[in-house]
This record gives sequence, C-alpha cells and structure tokens, in this order.
Amino acid sequence: MESSDTQAQLGVQPTSFMCNTPGWLDIVPPSPSHRCIHMEGNRAMSIINPTSPHLMAPVDVCPHRFIDTQSLELVEFSSEDNIIIPPYAILSHTWITGEEISYDEYCQPLEETYYKLGYQKIVAACQRAHEQNLRYIWIDTCCIKQSDDNDVAVNITSMYGYYQNAEVCYVYLVDVTALQSDWPTQLRDSQWLGRGWTLQELLAPKTVLFFDEDWQYIGDKHKLQGLIHHETAIPQGVLSGEQSIQDINVLDRMSWATKRETTKLQDQAYCLQGLLGLGSFIQ
Repeated sequence: MESSDTQAQLGVQPTSFMCNTPGWLDIVPPSPSHRCIHMEGNRAMSIINPTSPHLMAPVDVCPHRFIDTQSLELVEFSSEDNIIIPPYAILSHTWITGEEISYDEYCQPLEETYYKLGYQKIVAACQRAHEQNLRYIWIDTCCIKQSDDNDVAVNITSMYGYYQNAEVCYVYLVDVTALQSDWPTQLRDSQWLGRGWTLQELLAPKTVLFFDEDWQYIGDKHKLQGLIHHETAIPQGVLSGEQSIQDINVLDRMSWATKRETTKLQDQAYCLQGLLGLGSFIQ
C-alpha cells in the first residue's frame, strides 16, 4: 500500500469516514468470542469458549491473510498446522458495484483507489478494530485473490469458520442512517438483511456490531434480536447464542435463506454450507 504521506497528497482523509459517536466503545456490551487462545507454557492453542453452544465449525478455522489495522498493509500468516492466528475482527457488508477494492488493486493501488467507497469502508473498519485493540481484520473484497481459483475455493469453503472464530464482526449498513427516527425500518428494509451470504455472517460470530452508513454504532446482535427475529424468523435463542444452530431442524435452517438473494446461483448453496454443517473447512 501507499504510505500515509502519499494518501495525504491525494487528499484522502480517513478520519472523515470514521464513527463520530463519542465513547461508542462504552456502550458496546462485552462478549468474548467463540474462540479463545489458551496458553500452556510457551504453546498456544485455540479452544472453544465454555459459554458457547455447540459450534458448527472447528475453532482453528481462521483466515491466513489480513489487513494490519495500524499500517493498512496486507499480511499473511503461515498455513502450518502449529500456527495460531491472533485474535481478529471481520467485516460483513454488501458490495457496491464498481467501488470495491480487489486484492490486486489493494496491492497496486491507483490514484482513484483512495477515493472509492470501498477503500473508505476498509479504512473505517480498520479504525473500529484498532479502537478495540485488534491488530488484524479480514475483509473479503481484498483478502481473497479473486484471480486465483484455489484461493477463492479455500476461502468460500472456510467462510463460516472465519466468521465464527472472529473476535467481533462489524456489520456495515450502507443504506441505514441512525440519526433518522425510522432507522429500525431502514434496517428491516436494508440490502444486508436480504442477502444470502450475510445469513451466516449474522449467525456464526458470537459478537456482531451494527453500524450505519456514517459508522454510527446502532447496536449489537443481542440488542437487535427482536427486530431481526421478526424479519427473518430466526429464533431469538439462536441470535442470542443461547441455542445451538444444530438444535434447529435442517429444513427450518434452510428456510431462513429462502427469500435471500445472491449474485450467483451457486452462492445460494455455498452460503448454506456452514449452517448445515457441510463445509469441508479446507486450510
């Protein structure tokens, strides 16, 4: 990536895209992730949070390519079996046609790259993670090599695990404005709530935080579970994390995706793999 001096020369002001809610962290309820890192002497291992219900994916299924939230550079961890991935954040969002930043563009940015809404979104998400003392974040648009079929396959197959094992998932709602009194209606009608991939991104993580178009914090999955349940028919016990997805009838799980849209027909199957326990979780 270009240096911060270069970004300044291009007129990029990342702070203008940041959440300006004073003390937003003070109103975020603490909620440990499904995946915990346990130390035994000098050896680290991933273990299941004892407060979590039965999980659909192993806790060691994590991405190996991230954005460093301090430098905004892409970093990769070894895929060796004994490597423990540090705690990380993850982004859930809807793609904006012509505005998203691919892996190749992120590695070799053009001048217009920094003005795209997709780049602004990356910077804002990194800021949120940095404020929560998370050094790394995974964002699908630029952390997957779309030109590499194997890389795409590995990431799609493991996607549910990526979200499940994140410390926190940030949901960015580009069509919701928290300052307007009808924001709950906007959330119910949002693109995000009607997309196929976002179903697992809602259900897999233990902690899901919602932000509006200006990165104003709206609430977490637990606070909004009544609204989400009303729109999706997903049981509130599943949304709150008190009930395992495995306890739900398979046909009921599949029904949660019936009205959701995907860009590609095959994605309708892919986005259900984790929820049905069908992911092979290639690493």
